[in-house]
Amino acid sequence: MNVDIAVVFSSLLGLFAIMGVGALAVKTKIIPSTITQNLSSILLKITLPCTVFYSLVSKEYDPTFLSDSLISMGLCFVILALEAVVALVLAKYVLHVREGGQGVWAMACTFCNNGFIGYPIIQSLFGTDGLALAVMYGLVINVMTYSLGIWLVCKDRKQEEAGEKQKTGLRTMLFNNINIGLLIGVIFYFGQIPVPEFVMVPITHFGNMTTPLSMFTTGAIMASSTIGTMLKDKDVYKAGLVRLVLFPILILTCLKHLPFVQPLVYMVIAVTMMMPSPAIATILSDMYHGNRDLAARIVLFSSLCCMITIPLLTTLL
Repeated sequence: MNVDIAVVFSSLLGLFAIMGVGALAVKTKIIPSTITQNLSSILLKITLPCTVFYSLVSKEYDPTFLSDSLISMGLCFVILALEAVVALVLAKYVLHVREGGQGVWAMACTFCNNGFIGYPIIQSLFGTDGLALAVMYGLVINVMTYSLGIWLVCKDRKQEEAGEKQKTGLRTMLFNNINIGLLIGVIFYFGQIPVPEFVMVPITHFGNMTTPLSMFTTGAIMASSTIGTMLKDKDVYKAGLVRLVLFPILILTCLKHLPFVQPLVYMVIAVTMMMPSPAIATILSDMYHGNRDLAARIVLFSSLCCMITIPLLTTLL
């Protein structure tokens, strides 16, 4: 099975174009670099919850794929939890990632860009059935990103810029706007509860803002980094190797030996986990005062390299 390289290139070129506008806006002082935390707050508290909710309630209900969805969601939880543990061990004891960056490094290695890049590729390979499974798989990724992912990012944070440490307990990580939107969306989807049009209109518009705003904010954050700086950072290469090569190969190998996993479920999960580090790594790092510069470099580097690794790895399916 071969990936349509045109899909990969078009997705990445569009992503980089929006990121480039964000970086240029900061470089030319159209917007101040300090605005990124405000933009991150809008993403996490308004637009992303709308996107998660809309992706569920706008989908046609199909009870026949419920069992496959539950299997894929269960596997997603196990995969991400194990990846986080392995990434932390690699960062601290094997690859010796620098202090103050191990948490966000592990986060960028554990999670992937399943939405902005993954969904178009999944749809081109497996059609609407594959995309539906990818969306359900993505639900767990969303929950884990805004709980486990936040916890990993916060491991690097010693203190707030104001000098006082912010509390980031389990309740704060789990009961955020993203996960609340997800929970409400699941209830409305499986309960087949209609959403009034006057409610869906603003939700749809806010949800449509997520992709461009996220990429723009990521570019604005990346404005402080340069390609030269990225290429000199050894931790970036280590993250690219783990995110794009080691973890996908381990997942491919393990899933092939699970008899209860249907071929479509296996292929959707495998291809999803080949995606690069998520742009949300930079957003969360900015929002929770983690190492955002390292996150931005890893996202940029892995997004460039995935154009080579994804076509190569899909030959192993």
